[in-house]
Amino acid sequence: MKVSLNLKPCEVPSDLKTVGEVIAHVENHKLAEGHGLNRIILDGEILEFEDEQAVAEKPVAEVELLEFYSARPVDMAIEGLTYAIELLPSMAEDLAGIAQDLRSANLEEGLLRFHECLGYIGWYVTLVNAAQQIITTHDPNLQFLDLSDEATPETDLSQVQPPADGPELKTFASRENLRQKLKDMEAVQENKDNLLLADQIEYEILPIVKIWADEVPVLLKQVQAEAGMA
Repeated sequence: MKVSLNLKPCEVPSDLKTVGEVIAHVENHKLAEGHGLNRIILDGEILEFEDEQAVAEKPVAEVELLEFYSARPVDMAIEGLTYAIELLPSMAEDLAGIAQDLRSANLEEGLLRFHECLGYIGWYVTLVNAAQQIITTHDPNLQFLDLSDEATPETDLSQVQPPADGPELKTFASRENLRQKLKDMEAVQENKDNLLLADQIEYEILPIVKIWADEVPVLLKQVQAEAGMA
């Protein structure tokens, strides 16, 4: 098996037996300081996170080429936010359609599409967390717009007050708000109350995704500014 890192040959110990062992070795011993893996390609196929778990036990003898690409976290965040500029408006449209599916005869399709959207929602929350960490690197005391201690999951995010200094982005405030809403939705799904689930998607989840879509270009610019300072 041949291994490359950022298009250059990468030597790995010959006693590594599985793809998972090779990935772990490259991640722990071969990356430049401050870099992380942002793409793995196995025999021409890009591995998603769930794919990595599936091929972890695959013998290296069954693989011809394993390619690794790395980048600084700030660069990975920029790549993700750039992609999100197109993804989030599309997901907002999908969620509106999913709510209609759940109220119609397309119930099974609607549920399938919703679970796909949940995967992207989780991905974006992780991306926002990384972006916030990057933005605060040069100013650890920076305060972000956030929910008050008295706020509930039903708090109208339009009424959340920004800090005196710092980004006026509701995206950061939405994370805890969203977490509580998704937790409530689990019980609704267990009870198979699809009409209520449709309402929750349309009136609780969709508005948050619309906030993300509106604010992601601003968040991208803030992270790009940090990249210029790094």
